[in-house]
Amino acid sequence: MSSTYAGYVAWRGTLDEADAPPDLVRFFDDAFTFCEARSAGHILAYFIPGDGADTAPGKRRLNGSGTWAFARPIYPVFLIDRDGRQHHVSLPFGGTPDSAIRDLCDLARREVHPMLAALVAATPQPFLQTIVDVAPTRTVFGRVCLLGDAGVRRSSAHRRRHRQGGLETRRPWRERSSVPAGTLDAGLSRFEEMQIGFGRGLVDYGVALGRRWAA
Repeated sequence: MSSTYAGYVAWRGTLDEADAPPDLVRFFDDAFTFCEARSAGHILAYFIPGDGADTAPGKRRLNGSGTWAFARPIYPVFLIDRDGRQHHVSLPFGGTPDSAIRDLCDLARREVHPMLAALVAATPQPFLQTIVDVAPTRTVFGRVCLLGDAGVRRSSAHRRRHRQGGLETRRPWRERSSVPAGTLDAGLSRFEEMQIGFGRGLVDYGVALGRRWAA
């Protein structure tokens, strides 16, 4: 199965609340903040639990995530880590070079609300990844099948924000000792056929939404 670059790149990072400027804490507290980028893309931010699942004020983390549209894969720019190694889909945590972080901060200042740009600038060690689409071509392996997101999507290193489909998966059969010989294999084959069709339709739907959103 092959992947297709979706036209945009994602970044993600977290900032300990204790290290965040007070104005950022006040701005993002008790809210799920979303902002569209001027030149296509978006960014969002919200608080998540800190160490030990601690949700007490001062112990949480501020989570930021966003996507930026690029007309072509930007491997030469963003997917070379700080040790000079080329990656094909994503950079590991701590691997984003300082030059790419500066470019990300400059992009945020041009594209999104100043408070969200300030969050990007304050976030240590963000990591980056390209978004790709992969339509499923197989979901059954012998008598084992993939369910949920794995079964209908298997589609991206980073999910398209506007596509959620794993919960649509259904279980039309269940193996029992009384099932006649051959029935299970036939059921798995039919199940795979339905899942592949659903997965391809889901990818096409996500691509169409992405093109409208990034226009």
